[in-house]
Amino acid sequence: MKIFNVYIKSKVTSTDGQLIADLQAKLTTNLRFNDDQDIHSIVLGDFNLSYEKYQQKLLQGKSPSPQEAIFDKLNNEFHFVDVTALLESDASKITTFDAAVGSSRIDYIWISPGVFNNILSHRISVVDSFTTDHKLVSASLLMPNLSQHRSPTNHKTIFNFKDMSTEQWDEYQKYVELRFTHYNDKLKPTEVNSKWTSIKLAIQDASRYKNAENEYLIPQRTCSFRGSHRIHFSPLYEKLRTILKCIKACRKTLKRSSYEFSDLYKESVEIAISYDTTLTVPFASDSTFNIIKLMELKDILTIEYNNDLRESQLQKIKEATIIRESNLDGNQGKVIKSVMEHEVRSIVLDKVIDTDPTTNVDVLFTNPKDIKRKVNDHFQHAAQSVNEPKTIPHEWSDIFEPKHDIDASIYDELMAPSSLEELEAHIHKLPVGKAAGPSRIHNEFIKHLPVSLKIALLDLINDIFIHQQFPVDWNFANLYPIPKPKPCKAYMDDTTIITDSKENLEVLLTTADSFFELASIKINYDKVELLLRNDSAYDASPINLSFGDKIISIVPKSPKENIRILGVYFNVARCPKYNLRLIRDEIINFTSMIKKKDKKRLQAL
Repeated sequence: MKIFNVYIKSKVTSTDGQLIADLQAKLTTNLRFNDDQDIHSIVLGDFNLSYEKYQQKLLQGKSPSPQEAIFDKLNNEFHFVDVTALLESDASKITTFDAAVGSSRIDYIWISPGVFNNILSHRISVVDSFTTDHKLVSASLLMPNLSQHRSPTNHKTIFNFKDMSTEQWDEYQKYVELRFTHYNDKLKPTEVNSKWTSIKLAIQDASRYKNAENEYLIPQRTCSFRGSHRIHFSPLYEKLRTILKCIKACRKTLKRSSYEFSDLYKESVEIAISYDTTLTVPFASDSTFNIIKLMELKDILTIEYNNDLRESQLQKIKEATIIRESNLDGNQGKVIKSVMEHEVRSIVLDKVIDTDPTTNVDVLFTNPKDIKRKVNDHFQHAAQSVNEPKTIPHEWSDIFEPKHDIDASIYDELMAPSSLEELEAHIHKLPVGKAAGPSRIHNEFIKHLPVSLKIALLDLINDIFIHQQFPVDWNFANLYPIPKPKPCKAYMDDTTIITDSKENLEVLLTTADSFFELASIKINYDKVELLLRNDSAYDASPINLSFGDKIISIVPKSPKENIRILGVYFNVARCPKYNLRLIRDEIINFTSMIKKKDKKRLQAL
């Protein structure tokens, strides 16, 4: 979330025009950037402007002043909401500034649409801690539900394969074959990438194919969602947005009669009829009647939407209370976590620094799409081994020698081209009802391919074996780092001594390092631990160990000292005191939290 504090002078002179223009241009640029990056925004401050007077100017067909353009940007371009107008029954009677010449509302808090659900309260109070002619305008937000970024809008297409008939699948096969012929003639594929592209595009086109009645051949629906479901994506919110857009269009028509917005106006007329409000049809460009009616309709929708927000919050509170009571018997672990206020840790990647290979300069990425691409690329290639010819060390040479007791003829057809029957057998085994990968091709599409497409797919697979090259698209995947918010529930109650001296340990490490290098396995030498068997040999000073061709420095652990590896705590002496102390501290902390919160209902625990 980003907060912008704006101040506009009360008495603007001719020399201030450029300053105000620069201020509004900078604010607009930042708000557009936040909107593109899905970041919440709040604009607040002393505008020294009356929003009600600005509305009256528009209704009278007058042009607003340059400083009043901020209202047009916030209200019409970014669809921000004036918190006071949203939560007060009659904002025209609310004042935030008292002067000798009169009182008015010139202090504002404007919020982006994504923050609607997080408004807890709003009030205007008199400041008594210091002398001022302004009142304090405040709004409380439920901050735990707000992240720095709004959840980006995602689009997901859901196919209903169960409703597909045999005739529809036959039509699908004809169309996918037609599109494959088209791409084949156009691309003239000769290598694996172009061959795969022809197959992929043909299947994707067939998945979106519409018949003569403009209906999808394969039943489907597209869902748009922004993180968790929120009420501001309800029909009420869409109606409110339509009316706001229509008001903006009507104002443009007052200045330019040739401006057309018939479809938008028709939608607004339908909404107005449902609220017993009458709009003239067609729109009369020489009258402000419709704009006044639309403003009234906007106020009605705003009130209804505000009520929906409150009802939604109350419903969520009731649901949370019911879940908490059921968890007392069914899931006490969740209750304990809630009482203990355990932090739910997660990884938020909002910035990535990468080195440009051409200029060798570090570049900062903040665009979510760029961050996702860079993170995917990193986790796909960071630990990737390099395939290169290797000389097998003599200690491993006998391991890689052919086994004379195995008949070598069993490998004769290992690299033989696959047959169509073999491919169809594997296609038949593909599971259904699974999510598609980055190519957006479901298994159902592959299972119903015509023979010509299966032959093309078989040709592609055989080419991959011959040339030892995958299509570039097949390297794409959605990989994400997964945090470990809590230790694993695992215990080690036994240890095995594998060496009794430093010299023997280094021999084992050298052998292991030789195998790791041969097999292209990367090792994190910073996570190596050395445990001592008895206290007599304990020394807190670091020691150096030869690990193959590397020298690593390790501080040894005493027999009773605990280490944690992959979520497991253990020590050589098998001493339980450390774990018992952890349990004791957790119980003491839990009981103190219960007393603090006065959770009498949890006494059963």
